[in-house]
Amino acid sequence: MNDLVIDRQKWARGKSNGVSALLNSDGNMCCLGFAAIQITGLTPDQIEGFGQYEELDSELHDFLIENGTPFCEPQDSEHDYDPVIADTKFHNHAVEINDFVIGNSAINYGGRTCFMETEEDREEQLTKLFKENGINITFIN
Repeated sequence: MNDLVIDRQKWARGKSNGVSALLNSDGNMCCLGFAAIQITGLTPDQIEGFGQYEELDSELHDFLIENGTPFCEPQDSEHDYDPVIADTKFHNHAVEINDFVIGNSAINYGGRTCFMETEEDREEQLTKLFKENGINITFIN
C-alpha cells in the first residue's frame, strides 16, 4: 500500500482554498494533486495550473501510466484498456468527491450513493476510495 498525506490547509476542494486543481495559483492542491506528487513522483512545476490529469501533456500521461497504477485502470470490463488518465474510475470518482460542494444533494459514483454534509464525510469517502486502490490517506492540519 502507498501512503498519502493531505494537508487540509493546502487542500483545494468544494469551495475551500481556491479553484480545485492539481496545483492552483494559490499553491493549493486537490486530492489528485497530492497523489501526483507523493505517489507518482511528478513535481509541482509539472502539475501547476492543470485542473485534471487529462490536461497534462502526453509525456506526463506516459509517466503516470508507467508509475501510477490506480490512475490507469479502465472504467469497466466493457472498455478496452485506455491510457487516457481521466477515463479511469479512480480519477473520476476522486474528482467527484473532491469537488463536491458540501450540503448539495447526494452524488452517485461507482454504483454508490454518497451523501456529504460535512468535510468529515468527504474525507471518509476519499479514504474509502483511495484504500480500495491501494492508497492509505492521512489528513493533517
